[in-house]
Amino acid sequence: MLKRELDYVQKVFTIKLALMDEEALSLYKNGDIEEAIRKVTDFGVHAGDTMHAHWLHFYGILFVRLHDYVIMSHKEDNAGCGCTTIYSPYDDEWKERIVAESVSR
Repeated sequence: MLKRELDYVQKVFTIKLALMDEEALSLYKNGDIEEAIRKVTDFGVHAGDTMHAHWLHFYGILFVRLHDYVIMSHKEDNAGCGCTTIYSPYDDEWKERIVAESVSR
């Protein structure tokens, strides 16, 4: 999920950034340096705000879907929650590794 989201965000941002670069360069070449600077600054502020909001929203999705060893998925035919849950605790090998690493510190 995270890799897919990172790829999506990077792709969208790269496209928008390339368009902004073209626009700012055109303004700069036409002598409107102040407008080019304003556009780039506004773009940076907007991109930061948008990414912050996007990742907060994505965190909420991850939190709901993957909390307390439960993986939740969308399932429309479940009238109760519209989801399905799968309990996925850590296996014994993983638990033993964590204990061994904790004790050795």
